[in-house]
Formats: sequence, structure tokens, C-alpha cells
Amino acid sequence: MNISGWKSQANPCDDIEVTRRLIDLFFVSDLLDAGACDTWRYTEPTTGQVYERSEGIDVTSLDMFKAGAFIFSGAEAIPIFGRFLLKTAGESSDLDVLRLWDVLQTLLIPVWPKDRTVVDNTPIGDVWPLRSGSTSQDVADSIQPFHKLTQWLTHSLMVPFIGKQWIRADSLMTLAEHRNGGLFADMGVLSLTEEALGRGLKASSGDLPLFEADVIVEWRAMTSVLIDKVFAMIQSHLGDGVTLTMAQLLEAGTWRSGREVAAQRRPETKSSPILIKSDGIVF
Repeated sequence: MNISGWKSQANPCDDIEVTRRLIDLFFVSDLLDAGACDTWRYTEPTTGQVYERSEGIDVTSLDMFKAGAFIFSGAEAIPIFGRFLLKTAGESSDLDVLRLWDVLQTLLIPVWPKDRTVVDNTPIGDVWPLRSGSTSQDVADSIQPFHKLTQWLTHSLMVPFIGKQWIRADSLMTLAEHRNGGLFADMGVLSLTEEALGRGLKASSGDLPLFEADVIVEWRAMTSVLIDKVFAMIQSHLGDGVTLTMAQLLEAGTWRSGREVAAQRRPETKSSPILIKSDGIVF
């Protein structure tokens, strides 16, 4: 069942109901898309088509959504933020990205374990100490915010609000994740020091270096800076009347390129050139 199917069924959906369903689907799919391992596969039951990595997770979550797997007694909790946004917009045709951000952070910050970065004994999400160049002993003075999951979700949820325009979308950061960062590492824009490379290879006992937080945080921080620079360079070459959003650059540009380059260079695994040691609780 797709949007045209929803609108042509016996009790057809109006635009508001379609938006509700898209929000439900996008919200759950983004939460599930935490990155599959190198060998994970999903076989679509009706066609027998095999999907891997993000596509596999996407098709799986879509099939589960259509089967009603995500229906639960507290379902009203998820659309609350949509009603809040529409209410605060009033008669305006604009929705504020920062209001959506506040609601998503309120919902998602409690997911983070208490042994992650905290300020005043409060977990603050995908935020990590950046020790490179820092002389302060206070964690709060050197933290680097990423909030990759919340930003990915924000970009996804900006699509379904039919008839509404978004303001302050340029407040969002770039996505500091392994495909974007992997592109710069694979293309030689970023490289590890000899000491770090040796340490990473020893940790992995393989062909690719493996790191815990410190190197990964620095890699992610540099990725954010570089994507901003790439975005500015591309915009400077666009003709009059041609626009490009950060979401478009990420989806069709850096993320896709990073994945394609990884597949060319490491066809057996298609993995990032730098491996992340993680407990997998929250990425």
C-alpha cells in the first residue's frame, strides 16, 4: 500500500491522514536504520528480492509497517509533535524547524544511556568530548555536538507536512556519519597519522583500523566542517534560480558517493575505511 493506494481505498485518506501515516513510517524507519552489519541481508517475501544494508532495513521496516507491527496502545504519543507544530504555526504557512528540533530532542535524549556524555548529571545525546587541541579538564568546555540521529530524522520529517514551508532549515548541521566521513578518508582528503593508523590496525587485527571514541570524534568533527565547505563550493557554481538543500547534498551527493566508493574499494564488505568500536546501544 502506498500514497495513491491510501487515497483510492474504500475510505480514502485525506492529506492530513496521509501526513500522519508518513510521519509514523519515517519516524520508526529512521530509528531502526542504525546501520546493518556487513553480512546482514533481508529477503522480501513477495518478490524474493534480496536487499542489504540500509535498503534492507528500509524494506524491512516498510513491510513491518504495512503488516501493522508498529501499532501499539500508546500510538497517540507519536503524532503529538505534528499537532503541536501545526498548532503553533497558526494561520501561517510556515513551520519552524527549531520547534520540530526541540520536540524530537525531548523525545530522543532519554534514549541515551547515562554512561554517555553528561552535563550536570544529565545525558545530552550524541555529544562527545573532543580532546584534540583541548587544554580544559572540564568536559563541558570541549564537547562536540553531532546529534546525527535527530538531524537525520528532522530532514526526513520535513517532507510530509503538505502545504507548509519550513523556516530556519539552515540551522541544521551536516550529518557526521561513517558514509560522509568515509568519502573523505577514501579520497585522501582526511588521513590518519602513522601512530593512529598503527594503533587502529593493532586494535582490529585486520586490514582496516578500528578506534574508540577519541579518533572517531575528531573524524566526525572534520567531516562536518568539510561537508559545509563542499556545500558552499557547490552553491557558488549554481546558476540563477537553482537551489540545493543540505538534505539533497547529503542524500544524492556525499552519502551516496561515500557508499559507492566504499563498495568499489571493499566489494566484499562495502564497509567504511575506518571501523568504529561500539557497543551498539545507540549509534
